[in-house]
Amino acid sequence: MPFTALPAPKCPACKTSVYPAEQVMAGDRKPYHKGCVRCFQCKITLTPQKLNNRQDQLFCNICYEKFFNPSDFSIDYYGGIITPEDIERQKEKERLEKEKMERMLNEKRCPVCSNKIYPEGSVIVSEVAFCRPCVKCIECMRAFDGKEMALGPPGDANPKPYCKFCFAKVFGISALNITEMVMIAPEEMILTQGL
Repeated sequence: MPFTALPAPKCPACKTSVYPAEQVMAGDRKPYHKGCVRCFQCKITLTPQKLNNRQDQLFCNICYEKFFNPSDFSIDYYGGIITPEDIERQKEKERLEKEKMERMLNEKRCPVCSNKIYPEGSVIVSEVAFCRPCVKCIECMRAFDGKEMALGPPGDANPKPYCKFCFAKVFGISALNITEMVMIAPEEMILTQGL
């Protein structure tokens, strides 16, 4: 009887073969590529503590709670009657998040991990200080220094770092500052071309 190799199992995230040397077990003991173990919604890399599985899709704790176990009622997640108490509760929650962000800025704490930031180990992104390991684009997960980063979504109480390319792709807004535009295009070009 001839030997026949078993076909490699398929990664549920990218639907390609996962070979034993590159597989990582996640979500119901199914093999994934190491790079495919990311949140389905926000695309952050997942650890065993943050991993939640729902119908072969992996979610971080925050996204899983937000979509499948909503604890508060708002227009986004609840289609029923919204009472004045619900609106007041939501405003209070937003106020507390804003105060927390301001407190972290005043205490020089990283908004991502809440650790104390020291000048030699910090990276400044849009006037907000982050510790160096936390400065990664939330979309492409590449590490940058502060100049190529932007915070988003615009107007959010707890913004997340994006590289300028992903920021423009996700929000449809260019992250170039007008000062960068002036440095790129001299004043004569701006006046002649109407930029």
